[in-house]
Amino acid sequence: MKVDHVIPESMNSKPIELVSLKQRAVILDEFNILGYENLAPSCYGCNRDKSDILLEDGALQINLGQIAKKVPILRKNIEQKRMERDLDTTLRFIARSISAEKFSYENLVKRLEIQKRFPNGIFGASPSAPPMSPETIASGIRFQENEGIIWAGSALKDSLMLGLNAGAINDRIYEEVMRGKSYYSIKKISPSEFLLKLGSNIRMVFQEIEGRVTVLSVHRKK
Repeated sequence: MKVDHVIPESMNSKPIELVSLKQRAVILDEFNILGYENLAPSCYGCNRDKSDILLEDGALQINLGQIAKKVPILRKNIEQKRMERDLDTTLRFIARSISAEKFSYENLVKRLEIQKRFPNGIFGASPSAPPMSPETIASGIRFQENEGIIWAGSALKDSLMLGLNAGAINDRIYEEVMRGKSYYSIKKISPSEFLLKLGSNIRMVFQEIEGRVTVLSVHRKK
């Protein structure tokens, strides 16, 4: 599947035609051709053959109306992906630092502060960075296909029952670490597994294997 712009991107360079189109198809002035409201999944061949062909006004209204209903769900999914990516980054840093025997409280604090300041990462260091995809332009987030936390068994369900989604867990790690060493502890319990204790009651076991982080359990100490 590819990401298709229902109204072709080329219309951005035709302001007079775009204004006329918005009036005919009853499209709001603030409609963004590069935004979520104009993106739809399309098979590769259909996307290629459509190119910059503009749909008839009626078909355009139907397609854009269907997309509009899905935008809130898309925003929710994007935010969930963002939170899981941030937690993945934190846990991978912890796991790799401990395994390399280079873990320190100071480095963890610095890492979390950088992550808070630049939640979408720092770009521009590589001169050969690939062009941004339509979904990256719309969301401002560069997602890799293999990014994100893996939740094993009932770990996700258990964490949500505790009111802790990926974002809340990452925030909890940040808050406890910033309060000082006595408020959290991290212990390696096997070659690839780690126990993270937050405060007096939250316990999380996770593993890092070949760059992929899996949350094995999240529970409250009784």
